Amino acid sequence: MNMLFTGSDMTVDDRSFLMQVVTVMDIPSSAGFFYPRLIPLQDINVDSDELPSFICCTSDNIRDDGVYLLEIWCSSP
Repeated sequence: MNMLFTGSDMTVDDRSFLMQVVTVMDIPSSAGFFYPRLIPLQDINVDSDELPSFICCTSDNIRDDGVYLLEIWCSSP
């Protein structure tokens, strides 16, 4: 299933699959599905092994000159 398609671009099977998946998700999974997190790559310290803190995927947190890695939720079959 292509996660980038919405609305009329989705098949009936994809829609019914997502409706079923959402109804049985636990809270942490549903939070990741509806509110994906971003890792701001411009804040990486190259001398450290740690990643920068995740930020919420909102327009308030995104800078025009920033580079981000998006955490995408994927289900297991």
